[in-house]
Amino acid sequence: MKSEDNYILEDQQEKQKNDKSIEQAFKQYENNCGINPSRISMYYKSNCITDNGIEIMKKHIQQNDKLILLILDFEENKITQAGLKILLQLPKYLKNLNKYFLSLKSNKFEFGQLNSNQDQKNQLNFDSKTNLQTLSLDFSQNRLDTKSIIYIGQLTKSSPYLKDITLNIEDTDFLKQKCDVFQNKIFFPQQLEKIDLIFGLNSITWHGIQSVCNPIKTCKGLKSIHIDLHHNKIGDDGIQYLLSCLRQLENLSHFKINLENNMITNRGANLIGMLIEEKNSIQNFDIILRNNYIDYNGAKILCKSIKQNKKIRFIQLNLSDFNISKKEKIQLSTLISKSQRLIQTPRVFLQYI
Repeated sequence: MKSEDNYILEDQQEKQKNDKSIEQAFKQYENNCGINPSRISMYYKSNCITDNGIEIMKKHIQQNDKLILLILDFEENKITQAGLKILLQLPKYLKNLNKYFLSLKSNKFEFGQLNSNQDQKNQLNFDSKTNLQTLSLDFSQNRLDTKSIIYIGQLTKSSPYLKDITLNIEDTDFLKQKCDVFQNKIFFPQQLEKIDLIFGLNSITWHGIQSVCNPIKTCKGLKSIHIDLHHNKIGDDGIQYLLSCLRQLENLSHFKINLENNMITNRGANLIGMLIEEKNSIQNFDIILRNNYIDYNGAKILCKSIKQNKKIRFIQLNLSDFNISKKEKIQLSTLISKSQRLIQTPRVFLQYI
């Protein structure tokens, strides 16, 4: 453990630590340096931390008006929905906190079984605001339910100064009911500049993609967006809706998307090609389209679109696993301006720099 220069660094990954270790970490800091560190990083991956440990941590930091950075990695522990709620409320107590990174990956939440007394004790005025500018939440590989989505929405709605947000809910059984709650309860502030949304392995359809996109529409100042939708079922209709939303973002300059295994055909490739050709504000594209139903004709459309957009600085198209012959690959490469450098590797069909 490091406890100096107003900094707590607790690295206890895979050491079978329990809730008492959190108490010990704060006591040691208080004995050596006093109270109220400005930075806290606690890495407790693969341990035995429960909601009680989260309560202990809250007790030690909720009055800290000096804390500006909080990193909490509780991947693979025993935290339930009650602990999740406490962790999502913490920024409202910490008036100077501007960067918050939280991972609760693979906690196997027992949602819907909140302790009523604990829940009542943790009530907070959700009209209060945070000063967060950077927020990263990883709830992947959990049994995410509608209540937890509402808690996420309460935090983002009360954080009007957010500039950068990452939300990872990969492999959380994110089906229709949860999509509807996400659409109605998640709010991203208008001045947001960068967003990363990871929604892979959720069987999301074209209907679900509308819910995912809805909060993005208000982000008129968005400059960079990364959406990971690998192994879903959005199809061409989902692509059409997604790209219609992106066209409304006039300041967007960086666009990265993973559409691997999404039942996309040449029609979807044509829609993506139209965006590449028309959206001149985007200078950096990174598009993964492998394992879809796109053939040589779809790839040809994409290559022509790349050639038409003269403002692109970087574009990577991952079209691996397509049934495209060597001769057809050569034909596609001739569609690209000779002033651009072509890189080909066995698993990356085309990459342009």
